[in-house]
Amino acid sequence: LNPKPEIVLVSPLRRTLQTATLGFSGVDVPFLANENLREVYGCTAEQRRPTSVQKSEFPSVDFSDIRMDADTVELFPESPFHVSDRQRDFLAELRKRPERNIGVVTHSLWLLNLLRNVVECEDERTQEFFRNAELKSVVILFR
Repeated sequence: LNPKPEIVLVSPLRRTLQTATLGFSGVDVPFLANENLREVYGCTAEQRRPTSVQKSEFPSVDFSDIRMDADTVELFPESPFHVSDRQRDFLAELRKRPERNIGVVTHSLWLLNLLRNVVECEDERTQEFFRNAELKSVVILFR
């Protein structure tokens, strides 16, 4: 990878943790789990396992930003507007980070919503559906 990411931010769901640790194996980079990268709250298929379990399976991932061990399950799936709000929160976090080359491992629908509805993209190809484990490089300019 050139340039090599300085950190990898990853959704705390098992499938993205697997993708991140396998996809960046052999790359000396810290991993940080981030709840705002989750696809959608309120769906049992999207529920994460307890952080204590995740830590034992993924010891290279820092879960210090995950506040609660057990997942909180909402009664109703969150709306696309709520997902967009979480994405804006994530972008605000991203803007404050000292690193400039940041890997993000999340879900294809999360990325699709971000790139179609939350940020402006000059290249329409960036807004195309992400395939499983696909790697794309995107530059985000904050104004």
